[in-house]
Amino acid sequence: MEAIDEIENFEKAFAKVSDKDLELSLIIDSDGKEKKKDPILLAHSPFGRWWYVLGVWDREVLYVDDIIYNGK
Repeated sequence: MEAIDEIENFEKAFAKVSDKDLELSLIIDSDGKEKKKDPILLAHSPFGRWWYVLGVWDREVLYVDDIIYNGK
């Protein structure tokens, strides 16, 4: 439900500034060794070629920290 709430909130804000369709993406590990990883939920920015991180759960937060703060 947390992801649905974030999508709905972002969708409302997105609609106020853009008439484009909302574009969402998931980063998943479909063939990796660990099968219980949660997805990372992204939403495309209406202002350019950026993505907003709408949801990251459990240990996946560490991956996002590495990407954002350590340039990995």
